[in-house]
Amino acid sequence: MLSYEDFLTKTGFTEKQLQTLSTNTKDLISFEKPYPIEIRKSSIHGKGIFTTKSIKPGQTVCSARIKNMRTSGGRYINHSGNPNVFLKQQSSNFYFVALTEIESGSELTANYFENLKLIRRVNMNEEQLIALGNDSENLLKNEGFIRVINLMMDSSVQNWAQSEYEDTTKREQSYSHFKALSDVIATLNQNVTVRDQINDKNDKESTPTEEE
Repeated sequence: MLSYEDFLTKTGFTEKQLQTLSTNTKDLISFEKPYPIEIRKSSIHGKGIFTTKSIKPGQTVCSARIKNMRTSGGRYINHSGNPNVFLKQQSSNFYFVALTEIESGSELTANYFENLKLIRRVNMNEEQLIALGNDSENLLKNEGFIRVINLMMDSSVQNWAQSEYEDTTKREQSYSHFKALSDVIATLNQNVTVRDQINDKNDKESTPTEEE
């Protein structure tokens, strides 16, 4: 399970830098409409976002960014390696969408790694996205890389299967490790798909029509 500390280590941010980004109010904007959430003290870190009613999987919980401005949703969401919402882009805006059934009064958590990857991808130009897709495809074709991923996934499944039913901590950790590895492969495949879509679009644009 990737923790808040893991995020800091892997991204190179210090906690002070992340706090500075979070507390910066120059890019803040009010919610564009009411959402069933409230902001209060979090047991994870500082303040957090809590639901005021139950949320179903796939439901939009609140906005995170409106164009280039953050809402309180984007400011106060806390990180978890086992999140209950994910970031989804709609046009130039970003929203948090429920991954699972979320009970009223629960704190919303997102995976900072996935959020950062999505935002970075949105800010890339076509040439960068094509290069990212090529790199991803090379990794997916690397037998050594795939072998290691498969071994780690098998190990996670075995740890889950061999754990006691009552040992929820071990079972949740095993599942989180398996899901994190699955997400790595899914992200690589998504990068390749985006590259292929760009290449197809460019091919169509460069192909003369019959009228031409």
